[in-house]
Amino acid sequence: MIDRKGRIYVSELWWRVGQESFTNGRINYDLPGGVRVLDLSGNVLLHWCRADREAPGSFVAPHTLCVDSHGDLYVGEVTWTFGIARGGVREDAQTFQEFARS
Repeated sequence: MIDRKGRIYVSELWWRVGQESFTNGRINYDLPGGVRVLDLSGNVLLHWCRADREAPGSFVAPHTLCVDSHGDLYVGEVTWTFGIARGGVREDAQTFQEFARS
């Protein structure tokens, strides 16, 4: 997604140990889910992720990103099929978060 100021928002899924990635091959350690914000040249302005994927403000499987006219970010996640059903996330894990631009 690209906002009005030309910032590109990219969601990144959590990769668990033992999974296979076309880019990274076999995953040997947890790679947390996150959000990257880039400029139009591809420079990373922000990489937002934490190892505690279930904590507020962290991500398990962000799929939907939206930025409103104030610059607030909304992130929808698919935690049930990606984490809960596979035994890696609590049943009450977040599925939607809003982050106000400061």
